[in-house]
Amino acid sequence: MANRKNLIQVLQPDHFHAHESLALPQVKEETELFQTTTKFSMPARAALACLTLLGAGQTMAQTISGTITSIAGDAYSISANIANMTFAQGGSAAYGGSGVVFCIEPSAAFPARPSTHTYDVVGAATVIAATSTFANRTEALVNWVVDHYYTSFVNQSITSYSFNQMLWELTGDYDGTLASLSSSAGHIQTVASLGPQFPTMLDDLKGAYASINDTYRSTSFSVHFLVDKDSAYQNMALVTPVPAVPEPSTYLMMFGGVGALMVWRRRRVQR
Repeated sequence: MANRKNLIQVLQPDHFHAHESLALPQVKEETELFQTTTKFSMPARAALACLTLLGAGQTMAQTISGTITSIAGDAYSISANIANMTFAQGGSAAYGGSGVVFCIEPSAAFPARPSTHTYDVVGAATVIAATSTFANRTEALVNWVVDHYYTSFVNQSITSYSFNQMLWELTGDYDGTLASLSSSAGHIQTVASLGPQFPTMLDDLKGAYASINDTYRSTSFSVHFLVDKDSAYQNMALVTPVPAVPEPSTYLMMFGGVGALMVWRRRRVQR
């Protein structure tokens, strides 16, 4: 009886302590349920454990490393391509393994190319000039900008500096009000020779401002905010494409393989 109590306590501590007077038939029923769930074959349990650990590792990791390889965009870009991105915890690929980092801290040094950097992945409020009251709003606007102009940045149909000025405007000058968005006032102002599209891009954002919800996030790109472990270097906004969702057939093949493994294991045991 003591052993059964200990088993249930490990599995469901809150449930057990709330029912110290649990009757023997209930204990037996819950114990048998646990025993039934453990009757998977060893390969199946190992496969399920691997899948669980893979998901948990990528969710919990908050530090990544990657190699700054080259300037992204045109010659006046304040952004760089980053490759070989891995989570520092476990070493698994991070956010698809590659992307583009954009400067959001002009006062610090830009990384050399090539060079390897390690970053903490942080919330937007940690790296932008925003209080908690409008940090989500700022992040939503950054995602809107990425959705509408990142592809043009990659194709160089807008200057890289124009794109970066949009990020600087949002992470530096924006104070939670529409009035603070200006291409002719504040720290970030139009530099016609470098960022000629910036005023038009900002006007587009201001026109859509009221329709952008604070919870808006891109479904095509992921935006992460990074703090360099070396404080001499800039905080960055990392943009990566959202990986394609696997086709249903992919899941069918995976689970079919696990099922076949279970059948093979059972037949082997029966022999």
